[in-house]
Amino acid sequence: MQQRLCARPQAGEALLQPCERPSSGQGRLPARDPVHRLAGVVGRLRDFLRTGATQLESVSASELLEEACRPYREFAPGVQLCLAPVPPVVLYVDRLQIGVVLRNLLANAHEASAPDPSRATPCAISINCTVNVDVLTIDIADSGPGIDSEFSERLFEPFASTKSSGLGLGLAISRAIAEAHGGSLSADGSGHGRFRLVLPMETSSRRSHG
Repeated sequence: MQQRLCARPQAGEALLQPCERPSSGQGRLPARDPVHRLAGVVGRLRDFLRTGATQLESVSASELLEEACRPYREFAPGVQLCLAPVPPVVLYVDRLQIGVVLRNLLANAHEASAPDPSRATPCAISINCTVNVDVLTIDIADSGPGIDSEFSERLFEPFASTKSSGLGLGLAISRAIAEAHGGSLSADGSGHGRFRLVLPMETSSRRSHG
Protein backbone atom coordinates (compact mmCIF):
# COMPACT_ATOMS: atom_id res chain seq x y z
CA MET A 1 0.00 0.00 0.00
CA GLN A 2 2.84 2.39 0.77
CA GLN A 3 4.08 2.12 -2.83
CA ARG A 4 0.63 2.99 -4.18
CA LEU A 5 0.31 5.99 -1.90
CA CYS A 6 3.80 7.31 -2.52
CA ALA A 7 3.20 7.17 -6.25
CA ARG A 8 0.88 10.15 -5.78
CA PRO A 9 2.62 13.40 -4.69
CA GLN A 10 -0.59 14.49 -2.93
CA ALA A 11 -0.35 11.66 -0.40
CA GLY A 12 1.40 13.67 2.28
CA GLU A 13 -1.02 16.57 1.95
CA ALA A 14 -4.19 14.47 1.96
CA LEU A 15 -4.63 14.36 5.72
CA LEU A 16 -4.13 18.10 6.06
CA GLN A 17 -7.02 19.01 3.80
CA PRO A 18 -9.84 18.40 6.32
CA CYS A 19 -8.39 21.18 8.48
CA GLU A 20 -8.22 23.64 5.60
CA ARG A 21 -11.27 23.14 3.41
CA PRO A 22 -14.68 24.60 4.26
CA SER A 23 -17.29 22.17 5.59
CA SER A 24 -20.89 22.10 4.42
CA GLY A 25 -22.75 24.94 6.09
CA GLN A 26 -20.38 25.11 9.03
CA GLY A 27 -17.88 27.74 7.93
CA ARG A 28 -14.19 27.27 7.55
CA LEU A 29 -12.03 25.40 10.02
CA PRO A 30 -8.68 27.13 9.62
CA ALA A 31 -5.34 25.41 9.50
CA ARG A 32 -3.76 27.25 12.39
CA ASP A 33 -0.17 26.19 11.84
CA PRO A 34 2.31 28.40 10.00
CA VAL A 35 3.25 27.34 6.49
CA HIS A 36 6.64 26.02 7.56
CA ARG A 37 5.03 23.77 10.18
CA LEU A 38 2.56 22.41 7.63
CA ALA A 39 5.50 21.65 5.37
CA GLY A 40 7.09 19.76 8.24
CA VAL A 41 3.92 17.74 8.78
CA VAL A 42 3.79 16.82 5.10
CA GLY A 43 7.45 15.83 5.21
CA ARG A 44 6.94 13.60 8.23
CA LEU A 45 3.97 11.87 6.61
CA ARG A 46 5.94 11.28 3.43
CA ASP A 47 8.79 9.81 5.48
CA PHE A 48 6.27 7.49 7.12
CA LEU A 49 4.83 6.40 3.78
CA ARG A 50 8.30 5.72 2.37
CA THR A 51 9.90 3.99 5.36
CA GLY A 52 7.26 3.51 8.08
CA ALA A 53 9.32 5.81 10.33
CA THR A 54 7.78 7.01 13.60
CA GLN A 55 9.10 9.34 16.29
CA LEU A 56 7.68 7.83 19.46
CA GLU A 57 7.19 9.67 22.73
CA SER A 58 5.05 9.41 25.85
CA VAL A 59 1.86 11.42 25.40
CA SER A 60 -1.25 11.77 27.54
CA ALA A 61 -4.32 10.39 25.76
CA SER A 62 -6.37 13.27 27.14
CA GLU A 63 -3.92 15.83 25.76
CA LEU A 64 -4.00 14.28 22.29
CA LEU A 65 -7.78 14.28 22.15
CA GLU A 66 -8.14 17.80 23.52
CA GLU A 67 -5.77 19.10 20.85
CA ALA A 68 -7.72 17.35 18.09
CA CYS A 69 -11.05 18.67 19.38
CA ARG A 70 -9.96 22.27 19.95
CA PRO A 71 -10.65 23.60 16.40
CA TYR A 72 -14.22 22.31 16.54
CA ARG A 73 -14.87 23.96 19.88
CA GLU A 74 -13.39 27.28 18.80
CA PHE A 75 -14.39 27.59 15.15
CA ALA A 76 -17.40 25.33 14.61
CA PRO A 77 -20.07 26.49 17.07
CA GLY A 78 -22.77 24.58 15.18
CA VAL A 79 -21.17 21.26 16.12
CA GLN A 80 -22.35 19.47 19.25
CA LEU A 81 -19.02 17.90 20.19
CA CYS A 82 -19.09 15.63 23.22
CA LEU A 83 -15.77 14.34 24.50
CA ALA A 84 -16.47 11.94 27.35
CA PRO A 85 -13.96 11.85 30.22
CA VAL A 86 -10.72 10.34 28.97
CA PRO A 87 -9.04 7.70 31.15
CA PRO A 88 -5.78 8.99 32.66
CA VAL A 89 -3.52 6.83 30.51
CA VAL A 90 -0.31 7.51 28.62
CA LEU A 91 0.35 6.39 25.05
CA TYR A 92 3.74 5.80 23.46
CA VAL A 93 3.10 7.15 19.97
CA ASP A 94 4.22 9.51 17.28
CA ARG A 95 2.33 12.55 18.47
CA LEU A 96 2.12 14.18 15.04
CA GLN A 97 0.96 11.06 13.24
CA ILE A 98 -1.75 10.09 15.75
CA GLY A 99 -2.85 13.72 15.93
CA VAL A 100 -3.33 13.68 12.16
CA VAL A 101 -5.38 10.47 12.40
CA LEU A 102 -7.66 11.98 15.04
CA ARG A 103 -8.13 15.20 13.07
CA ASN A 104 -8.96 13.25 9.95
CA LEU A 105 -11.58 11.15 11.74
CA LEU A 106 -13.13 14.24 13.32
CA ALA A 107 -13.16 16.08 9.99
CA ASN A 108 -14.92 13.14 8.34
CA ALA A 109 -17.45 13.01 11.19
CA HIS A 110 -18.04 16.75 10.90
CA GLU A 111 -18.68 16.57 7.17
CA ALA A 112 -20.91 13.50 7.49
CA SER A 113 -23.12 15.08 10.15
CA ALA A 114 -23.36 18.59 8.68
CA PRO A 115 -26.94 19.97 8.70
CA ASP A 116 -29.14 18.59 5.95
CA PRO A 117 -32.66 19.87 5.25
CA SER A 118 -33.77 16.29 4.66
CA ARG A 119 -32.69 15.26 8.18
CA ALA A 120 -33.84 16.70 11.48
CA THR A 121 -30.79 15.57 13.43
CA PRO A 122 -28.27 18.23 14.52
CA CYS A 123 -24.57 18.07 13.72
CA ALA A 124 -23.28 15.96 16.60
CA ILE A 125 -20.01 14.15 17.24
CA SER A 126 -19.28 12.00 20.29
CA ILE A 127 -15.94 10.61 21.43
CA ASN A 128 -15.73 7.84 24.01
CA CYS A 129 -12.62 6.12 25.32
CA THR A 130 -12.32 2.80 27.12
CA VAL A 131 -9.36 0.88 28.53
CA ASN A 132 -9.13 -2.86 27.98
CA VAL A 133 -6.07 -4.52 29.53
CA ASP A 134 -3.23 -2.68 27.75
CA VAL A 135 -5.00 -0.86 24.93
CA LEU A 136 -7.03 2.33 24.67
CA THR A 137 -10.08 2.23 22.41
CA ILE A 138 -11.29 5.55 20.97
CA ASP A 139 -14.79 5.50 19.44
CA ILE A 140 -15.75 8.49 17.28
CA ALA A 141 -19.42 8.57 16.25
CA ASP A 142 -21.40 11.14 14.28
CA SER A 143 -25.05 11.90 13.60
CA GLY A 144 -24.72 11.44 9.86
CA PRO A 145 -26.51 8.91 7.65
CA GLY A 146 -23.84 6.25 8.10
CA ILE A 147 -21.60 4.47 5.61
CA ASP A 148 -22.98 3.34 2.29
CA SER A 149 -23.10 -0.47 2.40
CA GLU A 150 -21.85 -0.71 -1.20
CA PHE A 151 -18.82 1.39 -0.32
CA SER A 152 -18.01 -0.03 3.12
CA GLU A 153 -15.80 -2.84 1.84
CA ARG A 154 -13.56 -0.36 0.00
CA LEU A 155 -13.58 2.25 2.76
CA PHE A 156 -9.90 1.88 3.66
CA GLU A 157 -8.57 1.29 0.17
CA PRO A 158 -6.25 3.99 -1.25
CA PHE A 159 -7.99 6.38 -3.65
CA ALA A 160 -11.48 5.17 -2.72
CA SER A 161 -13.71 8.16 -1.96
CA THR A 162 -17.36 9.18 -2.12
CA LYS A 163 -16.39 12.88 -2.21
CA SER A 164 -16.16 14.62 -5.57
CA SER A 165 -13.11 16.57 -4.34
CA GLY A 166 -11.61 13.80 -2.21
CA LEU A 167 -8.41 11.90 -3.00
CA GLY A 168 -9.47 8.87 -0.99
CA LEU A 169 -6.22 8.79 0.99
CA GLY A 170 -7.21 9.93 4.48
CA LEU A 171 -8.60 6.68 5.87
CA ALA A 172 -6.01 4.53 4.10
CA ILE A 173 -3.15 6.51 5.59
CA SER A 174 -4.87 6.69 8.98
CA ARG A 175 -5.20 2.91 9.14
CA ALA A 176 -1.57 2.47 8.08
CA ILE A 177 -0.47 4.81 10.89
CA ALA A 178 -2.61 2.99 13.46
CA GLU A 179 -1.22 -0.39 12.44
CA ALA A 180 2.36 0.92 12.47
CA HIS A 181 1.76 1.75 16.16
CA GLY A 182 0.55 -1.79 16.87
CA GLY A 183 -3.08 -0.66 16.87
CA SER A 184 -6.01 -0.75 14.47
CA LEU A 185 -8.65 1.40 12.81
CA SER A 186 -12.05 0.04 11.84
CA ALA A 187 -15.51 1.29 10.90
CA ASP A 188 -19.02 0.28 11.91
CA GLY A 189 -21.37 0.78 8.99
CA SER A 190 -24.59 0.17 10.89
CA GLY A 191 -26.71 3.17 11.89
CA HIS A 192 -24.76 6.43 12.03
CA GLY A 193 -21.07 6.67 11.23
CA ARG A 194 -18.71 5.21 13.82
CA PHE A 195 -14.95 4.67 13.71
CA ARG A 196 -12.88 2.81 16.27
CA LEU A 197 -9.20 3.59 16.82
CA VAL A 198 -7.33 1.17 19.08
CA LEU A 199 -3.89 2.10 20.40
CA PRO A 200 -1.59 0.24 22.80
CA MET A 201 -0.81 2.04 26.03
CA GLU A 202 2.72 3.09 26.94
CA THR A 203 4.02 -0.06 28.65
CA SER A 204 2.69 -2.40 25.98
CA SER A 205 3.88 -0.18 23.14
CA ARG A 206 7.38 0.16 24.57
CA ARG A 207 7.65 -3.63 24.81
CA SER A 208 6.59 -4.14 21.18
CA HIS A 209 9.00 -1.45 19.93
CA GLY A 210 11.88 -2.76 21.98
